Amino acid sequence: MVKLPPDENGFERSVSWESHERVLAERRAADEERARQQPPRWVRRLSLSDVQGRREEYWVNANIPAPPVWWEPKALGRLPLPRRH
Repeated sequence: MVKLPPDENGFERSVSWESHERVLAERRAADEERARQQPPRWVRRLSLSDVQGRREEYWVNANIPAPPVWWEPKALGRLPLPRRH
């Protein structure tokens, strides 16, 4: 059981963890659907820096929450075979 903080009316409730997670998922889905119905608001952002300290620019719709973009990993190519001792 999870004890929830007081709501706008001051009532405290205890619910099971699964029902709490389900309600939060429904709220997130409803908020995201409302955000998708609004016209896009494009914002330019910088990605997190890579090993060399470079950051790339990218555009996101500010109405829809998104995690920060990490630097893109570079392909290493063929790795050498392990040495046998």
